[in-house]
Amino acid sequence: RAARAAAAVLRGGLEPPAEVAYRDGEVYLPTLGLLRLGEPGTEGRAALHATGEGYAVVRAGRTEHRFGPAAGDARWLPVRTWQPGPQQPPVALEDLDPYRNCFARPPRLR
Repeated sequence: RAARAAAAVLRGGLEPPAEVAYRDGEVYLPTLGLLRLGEPGTEGRAALHATGEGYAVVRAGRTEHRFGPAAGDARWLPVRTWQPGPQQPPVALEDLDPYRNCFARPPRLR
């Protein structure tokens, strides 16, 4: 739930930072992407906030790194989109969602 709220805050460019917990070193932000904040097996909390060029992570009171559309950070995997046609809006392919495995066969990894 916190990740959905954080994604809404970031996507909307809202002022307050969004607090999120990360597990196994990652936090998934629906409609935005997957952010790697640590090594596999690590857990913690971070504050995410919108910036003019994308988003930033704040931990222990200091900005650690920026991520998002223009950041080019290897720790950031944005949600991919599919363009169904020239006049159609893009469709988000939520292939990073850790809870998307609801079928008999597991989904392929990205």
